[in-house]
Amino acid sequence: MPRVTPSEHYKRYFFLHAAWTDFNTIYGLLPVHEQWQVHEFYQPSRELTKEDLLAHIQQLTVTKPALAHQAGKHVHLMEKVFRRISQELDIPRSEWRRALNAANRQYNPSPGRQESTDGRRVDMVVGVARPELDLKKFSKVLLELAKERTSS
Repeated sequence: MPRVTPSEHYKRYFFLHAAWTDFNTIYGLLPVHEQWQVHEFYQPSRELTKEDLLAHIQQLTVTKPALAHQAGKHVHLMEKVFRRISQELDIPRSEWRRALNAANRQYNPSPGRQESTDGRRVDMVVGVARPELDLKKFSKVLLELAKERTSS
């Protein structure tokens, strides 16, 4: 696989950042641990300059050299699906979410999911991971769990 240039890294970041802010459903194509790899390498939830991104990547390639390949592979899938949706299907931006949900069903078939034989709508839920743990929400969940266990 050819080496990714700094400009290509920034183009990927720009795509991932736009996806995170505008249509983060595309992250649901990936299992949670792969989403975290993309977040760790490219930091799409943060506002970064090209210089900040490249400094971050340079540091990671020393401490976690395999992460570049792993994140790159995941981004490649996301870009491929995005291109298919936006170019090949030639759909307006307002229809992206529906198309992304269809792509999620194709790439993440849920084994327990039942297809409707009578034409009714079948909903699918995909997980989009937050890049960092929300300690406030996590603490609240733990407190609720402790209250529930002590009251029973």
